[in-house]
Amino acid sequence: MSSKVRPTSDDGAHSLPGWDLLRILAASGVIFAHSFPLLQVTDANEPFHRLAGINLGIYSVFFFFIISGFLITQSAMRSTDPATFAEKRLRRILPGFLVCNLLVFLVVCPWFANAGAVRFLTDPGSWGELFKTLTFQNRSLTFWDRVTFYPPIAPDDYLYFFANGVLWTIRIELVCYVMAGALVFLLRRRPLAAAGVGTALAFAPHLSNTLLGNEVIGDFSYLAPSFAAGMLLFALTTRHRAHGAVALGCVGLIALAIWLSADWPKTGPMVFPFLAAYPILWFGQRQWTVLPRLSAFGDPSYGIYLWGWPIQQVVRAAMGPSISPYLLAAISIPIAVMFGYASWHMLEKQMLRRKQPSGPVAAPQGELLGFNAARIIAAASVIFSHSYLIATRTEAGEPFKAATGWILGLYGVLIFFVISGYLVSLSAQRSHNAGDYLVRRVRRIMPGFWLCNILVVVLLCPLFALDGPRAFLLSSDTWKELASVLTFRSSSLWLPSVSFGEAVGPTDLVPQVANGVLWTIRQEFTWYLFVGVMLLLRVPALAAAGLAVIIAVLPTLFVNLQITEFVGSFAFSAPSFAAGMTLFALGHRHSARGSLALACLLPLVALAFGWNGWHQYGQLLFPALIAYPVLWFAQRGWPILHRISRLGDPSYGIYLWGWPIQITLFAVIQPNLSPTKLTLLSLPLALAFGYASWHLFERRFLGRSKSASLPDQRVGTGTSPR
Repeated sequence: MSSKVRPTSDDGAHSLPGWDLLRILAASGVIFAHSFPLLQVTDANEPFHRLAGINLGIYSVFFFFIISGFLITQSAMRSTDPATFAEKRLRRILPGFLVCNLLVFLVVCPWFANAGAVRFLTDPGSWGELFKTLTFQNRSLTFWDRVTFYPPIAPDDYLYFFANGVLWTIRIELVCYVMAGALVFLLRRRPLAAAGVGTALAFAPHLSNTLLGNEVIGDFSYLAPSFAAGMLLFALTTRHRAHGAVALGCVGLIALAIWLSADWPKTGPMVFPFLAAYPILWFGQRQWTVLPRLSAFGDPSYGIYLWGWPIQQVVRAAMGPSISPYLLAAISIPIAVMFGYASWHMLEKQMLRRKQPSGPVAAPQGELLGFNAARIIAAASVIFSHSYLIATRTEAGEPFKAATGWILGLYGVLIFFVISGYLVSLSAQRSHNAGDYLVRRVRRIMPGFWLCNILVVVLLCPLFALDGPRAFLLSSDTWKELASVLTFRSSSLWLPSVSFGEAVGPTDLVPQVANGVLWTIRQEFTWYLFVGVMLLLRVPALAAAGLAVIIAVLPTLFVNLQITEFVGSFAFSAPSFAAGMTLFALGHRHSARGSLALACLLPLVALAFGWNGWHQYGQLLFPALIAYPVLWFAQRGWPILHRISRLGDPSYGIYLWGWPIQITLFAVIQPNLSPTKLTLLSLPLALAFGYASWHLFERRFLGRSKSASLPDQRVGTGTSPR
């Protein structure tokens, strides 16, 4: 929806007091328009729809986007850098969005659940729909076969299971934020150039029906012209005092356009914003006595918009289908206004007033030299275990699998996540803001990840392509799979058109897997985002760690939540990252003691080798018991650790390149290659690739100097995502 930012010096709304009232009226207009389809399935009887084919709610959303385009462009112009701009935008839009949908899911929906509240809240499908909504994958918060607010009144009535039907505009608002910020900073803060390019982008989808067929692009093409009109309004009228006669003339042109247009519902979204922008500016600049008084109460418009639909659904369910749309609106709007003011004062304003840190937090005392060596050893353990899977197509012969039920590589992955949880938390604390933190995380994880997989597809896989290199590289399936991997939609680089050896059965997919370790990178990146949100919301480190622990253990304690491959992988890796976050929150200024580290290791070994329940609960117990010994090892000042640290951090490269190296060696040397020989051949090559990746590529993206000390590695920028 719109930015709906409270008048602050950042957004410039202090000189536009009329916009507070206009946004409240617009949010109320959305509620009014929704009252008709909620009771009559269609909005055909809505007054504005009968007049011109577009209901009042759509016009209201246009108003929001015009105002948002103006204010967001101004915010970008006043931000010192893209990271600061991004953080301000996220702090404005996300808290209210997350809290509203969580409360609707947890408090409202259970009352209308088809199978009862308990079944609804323990159903993995319910949480899956919520997750898709909170991550902007869904247009609305809907539970088609789980929630019924009231019996459908017609065969085509599809609104009875919509818990919140206004969220599609929030998704487009975020897209427009990215567009405006990128254009302002890429075009060197030239607002008119940014607005011009933004307008071109807003109209570009209309050149192709194929583009309009995409859900997100179609919604963008409908609302982006309004946002672009706001950008142009800012660029052209920053210091302009609007004239009432000109505003009235624009209103007259709108009426004339509606009267003359043969298809206003189609042309209106493209024409209306550019004619309405000037009257909106004129209204915003009014200094009527009531406007400053209204502004003093706060900005409830975002809350009104978010809460309006759920409130209407509850009122509609309580009063039945016999009430009129006008009565539904009359009851719902005052309630939504109260919720809007509560949301503003209790949540939104608090998030905007959070004190920004004056600079990076100092690093804790003491060096963590042991983390480098620990990560190299962990990466080597992954290669060791994969040698059995690649050479024998089974992990049954791997020594640790036989002894504990887990292969050594899984222990290595969990250690990686413990270290990562610690260092990423430290990196977050040392960052200026959430945007700065996320930029550093992306610069650490993405370049090596992209380069490795692109080179594997372009240079390695063609050598083993079933139909030859040319057919492989020209196949659209090849590039679709690569794109899926590079955007974290696939958990491994699996190419059916490639064979690194003969399959030993119909279920043997190993010869077609060019890189099988990528599932952990996706999990790592998910946790990066979680820490970023905690930093954005200014959640203290200990509270963030506690929330991480709760989130991490739920899928293990409630196995029925593991409904997808991603959630299953999350259940395995998340406790380790949460343990690392907890370790940082509780012990980042603590000098670890060897006796306590040993006291943790002894029960760990006893449980791993002697307890039958280890296979089920080990992912919870192992990180809890290994975290302190890992910290103790990291704090050692042994000379060998200094030497290893000076050479750089090859662990990420070792991990990424290990599988491609192993599968290639096996394809070339088989069938006489045992797991032991494959390990001995792979480790030196992977180590060489790891150091090459670090010195030739990864370090350059991190802005490393050629200093041998590599100080940032001790504070998280060298974190290797596993």
